[in-house]
Amino acid sequence: MIDPETINLIAFIIFCICICLYTVKLIYGIKKPITAKRGVLNIFYGLWVKRMMDPEETLLAVQTMRNLIMATTFLSSSMLLLLGLLISLPDTGMNGLVPLAPTSTEIIAQYKLIIFVAVIVFSIIMFLLSLRQMVRFSILIGIPCESLESISLDNIKIKKNENKRQCSIDAEYLRKDIFLRAMNRFTFGMRAVFYGITIILWFLNVYVFIVGTICLTLFLIVYQDATPPSIEHLTI
Repeated sequence: MIDPETINLIAFIIFCICICLYTVKLIYGIKKPITAKRGVLNIFYGLWVKRMMDPEETLLAVQTMRNLIMATTFLSSSMLLLLGLLISLPDTGMNGLVPLAPTSTEIIAQYKLIIFVAVIVFSIIMFLLSLRQMVRFSILIGIPCESLESISLDNIKIKKNENKRQCSIDAEYLRKDIFLRAMNRFTFGMRAVFYGITIILWFLNVYVFIVGTICLTLFLIVYQDATPPSIEHLTI
């Protein structure tokens, strides 16, 4: 029979491999939108931003951004409360909330808690960065495109010849880039929450944690984000 230290180490390695594999697939899909379902969503987001550039659609854009900001604020606040709860727990870690498996030792439980806190902190950072970009986008949609494009950025040096030139702002690209940054970071925050749930399973049983991590990764890759898109099964 495998001792607790070895099986927990194997579980952690599997967890890291699954996260790295999914992250690579997700980033590649975002960079190459046509190759993955999540990337196609970015195409839809870009089309929505293009429509919102119409001054008559400003009210709809503001209402949509209000809903997104409220949802992101709720998630980030929930994660902050959970983090505060974990920090305020006694030395027994999460043992007061979720009973540990009989074969788990105290030091293994502490490592589990550290990993869980790290995932929660990552999700909080992603949600806050997403919220920051959403607020910026909400401000930009209230500025006429002509006003943005009339701004010139002087004294920008070209690396090749160090000459100076003028560079005007592309209003559509600026708005699209900020909104996509917000949605991409929101996606990373949500995925961190999903993997945080699998870590909770680790406190119950290491084998359930391994199965849950593998199943979640396969679901996200095969059915949710990373597979080539099709008209019949778009994630939208």
